[in-house]
Amino acid sequence: MNKDFIKEKIVKKTGAGKGFRNFIKIVVGAILFGVVAAGIFVIASPEVNKILGETETQTVVETVIIPRDEPETAETILPISQSEALADEESMADGEVINDVTEPVEEIVQDAMEGYDYSMDDLNSLWNNVSKLCNVLDNSVVKVGEDGEYSGIVIAETFGEKMILTKDTAFDNDEEIPIEWNNGEKQNGYLKKSDTLTGTAVVAVSIVDMSAAMQTYAVPVELGNSYTISRGDMLIATGSPRGGVHSTAYTWASYIEKDAQVVDGSVRLIYPNDVLNGEYGTWVVNTAGELIGVVNDDADNNAIMGISDYKSVLENMINAANSPYVGIVPLDIPSDDPDFESVPKGVYVSEVVIDSPAYAAGILPGDIVEEIKDKEIHSVADYKNAMEKLNVNENVSVLVYRRSRDEYKEIEYEVIVGAR
Repeated sequence: MNKDFIKEKIVKKTGAGKGFRNFIKIVVGAILFGVVAAGIFVIASPEVNKILGETETQTVVETVIIPRDEPETAETILPISQSEALADEESMADGEVINDVTEPVEEIVQDAMEGYDYSMDDLNSLWNNVSKLCNVLDNSVVKVGEDGEYSGIVIAETFGEKMILTKDTAFDNDEEIPIEWNNGEKQNGYLKKSDTLTGTAVVAVSIVDMSAAMQTYAVPVELGNSYTISRGDMLIATGSPRGGVHSTAYTWASYIEKDAQVVDGSVRLIYPNDVLNGEYGTWVVNTAGELIGVVNDDADNNAIMGISDYKSVLENMINAANSPYVGIVPLDIPSDDPDFESVPKGVYVSEVVIDSPAYAAGILPGDIVEEIKDKEIHSVADYKNAMEKLNVNENVSVLVYRRSRDEYKEIEYEVIVGAR
């Protein structure tokens, strides 16, 4: 009987097959164990950190915002003519009260002051208060650079750093800038940003590396409103007004130039009655201890650059951001002068900086800027506001009028905004 159909070949299991299956089991088990362990770690990690007192380390960048100042808008008080004065006297003689005041407040105060018998104690008290203010300010003044011949002043603070305003010529190495505090403590700072147009820079130092005493005393000097400074106001120069760091000088505003031409705007210049050295960093404050200006390092100029006109630039430097730059020196066109009736509305380009974005685009001195990025320009103030809204590397349209024989022709330029 043929029984081939029930024949069967029996093959014995080898050791190799068994080992391979064991290996697969081990690998699969390891993967499952890893997945489970990772899940448990993710779930349990926050609770473990709470028990151990550990928290996650996050990098947070704190942005410093500097409020802007607006130039005074009060109407100019014109001198009273002789006829107006006589009319006022006649009205007052008839018993009529002018503006509800029969005597100007200034005269009342002046009469009271003139009638007061000042003593030497009063004078000493006055200068003692000024001296105390100078000593407090000096805690926020530092020596900058390898030789410590430049001064800097603390103007802002974040949760981890203090920001120091100094000269952009005070150092060569951007990464390790020597700083020496008023009590002799030394540490290294690093460059946040510099501005070659003003010759200033902002250097940051770590608060952790400072002693507790200096953290307390070296507080940021408040930025004041330089638009409120009037001729005759007392000012205090700190930093290096006499060429050496931690020197001090008392001065007052002798003359104020409200709209001095500068690149991409205008600035209020305050001229002191005394010569102040601005080469090594001199910072000017008012009697309230607020920073209102920086002394120009031009020895022939000796002007104080009002801080209010540079707050947007300072804010960008503190936050390590670039400020927009076009390279035009604008000038207001008189609106009430008959000689300029036929001149188009806008700002006159008195100068174009060589190799600036405006220069590269083809804008020339003598052009009249009427529009920047769809914003109409009628004054230097409009120009400055438009500049603040531009972004570095942005391609913007600039419309200008250019005189051609007997008429002005409108020309559109594409300007790639640069960085100061």
